[in-house]
Amino acid sequence: MKKPRAYIRTVPVEQIFDHPEATLASDLVVAGAVLLSWGTRVEEIGATEKQRQSILRKLENAGIREVNLKFGAEEMDTEEITAIMQSLDATVHMVDFETNERILRGLAGTFDAPPEEGKPFSGEGLFAVADMIEAELARTSQVLMSLNEPRNHEEYLHVHSFNVSLLAGYLARRVQSLDAASAPFPEGFVRAAIVAGLCFDLGKLLIPKDVLGSPRKLTPEEFSLVRHHSLHSEELARKAGITDPLVLAAIRSHHEQFDGKGYPDGLSGKQIPLLASIVHVADAFDALTTNRIYKSAVSVKEALNVILYYSGEHFDPDVCRCFISGIGFYPPGSVVRLSDERIATVVSASEGNMLQPKVCVTDEKGARVPLDLSGSKIYIKECLQIERKKVYSPALEAYGEIFRQL
Repeated sequence: MKKPRAYIRTVPVEQIFDHPEATLASDLVVAGAVLLSWGTRVEEIGATEKQRQSILRKLENAGIREVNLKFGAEEMDTEEITAIMQSLDATVHMVDFETNERILRGLAGTFDAPPEEGKPFSGEGLFAVADMIEAELARTSQVLMSLNEPRNHEEYLHVHSFNVSLLAGYLARRVQSLDAASAPFPEGFVRAAIVAGLCFDLGKLLIPKDVLGSPRKLTPEEFSLVRHHSLHSEELARKAGITDPLVLAAIRSHHEQFDGKGYPDGLSGKQIPLLASIVHVADAFDALTTNRIYKSAVSVKEALNVILYYSGEHFDPDVCRCFISGIGFYPPGSVVRLSDERIATVVSASEGNMLQPKVCVTDEKGARVPLDLSGSKIYIKECLQIERKKVYSPALEAYGEIFRQL
């Protein structure tokens, strides 16, 4: 799982010394000079009570009423997280570790060998991987816990494809289950989403690595080269023996936008194949929550905010609705403050109740305690800000640049 980082909480300035374990999340400036520096531990501020009270007076006199403090989010290992989630929801299942490793090895073998002219990919390896992913998805209602984090830039393409395949399969199954009464779905719909998620970025193997992994802003010519990857992916998939029109259409059109400003064909609205819209959302979500050489990862909560913000513009609103309702407003991994002031980690969304998920708290003895908020009087008071190197806003004009390599 992509683990949560430290979280930031805003507290009244007079309460700063109630949190000795925290560190300052920003400089505190008084009269143009830094009184307390970012990263200072609260327990190290002021050796005596008199000194601490003097510091408080200076901050209050300078008009500082609130302070941002950083807290370390406790990280649970995979076995502990799984046990807690399954105690709350028996349908929760993480991709088996050995299966996960086999999938990654299989994809690495495909993505580490750029296609040579006249030597097309063999679809057999990809189909075998798709079989494993389909079997794993059939056993769980949650996938976020199974997403992988690439260890380096070289691993990104095949790890990203695995993640997108998981997310696309999950989302396709969810769309099918929620909308089955309104429209018939073709046989193999979920399977097609899984295969499309594995193949949609194959065309990036034809793009020079110094362009694909560049931390600088791309030139118009380089950007045009990157934008052609969906067509290259479609061609490579055909050469690999993939003939399913659902898969091929999803690969070709996964960068089409609901407002018609996408590529390669400028499709809009419901002209865009449904599976392409599904892969588009899955692709964007995983890219947002992954560190890249040209951008820092954002939290799951922020990624969902971006997708919601661009629903109806970049993304199909019906697909966004299905995705967000499944993940929840407080997705797994979110660090939250409850109405009783306890800090909790969200472990699973509650179907039909996005505002009261299942969480994990730590009791007075340090033990992990699962808690289902659904039907409880306890509610989430605040979703705490996750610390990151770079502040991201969905309204940034640099949106297109940040997403240039999706």
